Amino acid sequence: QEEALKVVRAHQPDLIVWDTALTCWPPRGPKGEDDNADAAHTATYLRYLMTEVQPYPATNLILKHAKAQLFTPPGAASPDPDLRGAKSWKGLADSVLFLRRSKGAPRLETINNRSIKLSDTHLFALKGRAFGFHHEWKIKPTSTGSGLLLEATAV
Repeated sequence: QEEALKVVRAHQPDLIVWDTALTCWPPRGPKGEDDNADAAHTATYLRYLMTEVQPYPATNLILKHAKAQLFTPPGAASPDPDLRGAKSWKGLADSVLFLRRSKGAPRLETINNRSIKLSDTHLFALKGRAFGFHHEWKIKPTSTGSGLLLEATAV
C-alpha cells in the first residue's frame, strides 16, 4: 500500500490500472479471493488513492477475471457473466464491464512486419450508474501496418 501511495502522489496519474486485482492486491485472509470484507477494505483503499490526485480524482480501472462459465448444453441459455471471487468488488464499483472475445478463429494480420492474431470482441456492462456505460459494443481491431485501429459499433 505504501508503494502505491508513493507512486500516485509522485506521478499524479489521471488513470490508474490494476492488472489484476488479485495480482496487485492479494487477499490477506484465509478465505482468499472470496473474502468480501478483505475485498471491501481493498476497494476502499483504492478509492482513497484516487483522491490523492489533484485537482481532480484519478480513475481506477481494476481488472478482474470473470467467473469460469460451466458447460452450457446445446439449446440452453448461456449463464450470465459474473466476477470471480468476492462480490463486494461488484457492489462497490461504479461500473462493471466485461470484454468477451467473439466466436470464431482469430484473423492473422501484420503489424510492424510481425504476424499477429486479432479477434473481434464485445464490451458490455453488467452494472453501470446513471452516468455510466450502458450499451454493448462490438470492437473490431484492424492493422494499420504500424499499429492497431479499434473500430467500435453499438450492438
